[in-house]
Amino acid sequence: MSMFDRRYWVVGGIYRDTAFEEMTPDSRSVMGPYRTRTEAESAWRVAADASRSECMARFSIAEERVR
Repeated sequence: MSMFDRRYWVVGGIYRDTAFEEMTPDSRSVMGPYRTRTEAESAWRVAADASRSECMARFSIAEERVR
């Protein structure tokens, strides 16, 4: 399987509380797709840095297998 058999997404936003179970609807964010994990990590860093002052913000990288 080559690296082009996967796509990466950066997903996240601001959650209602620090349990990080429910996101506020207007803050949901999906960025991508990115062809490599390295590209996704760069986008994740930008999103994480931009929300650094918001203690209830969280962003993650999701991997999708492409057939």
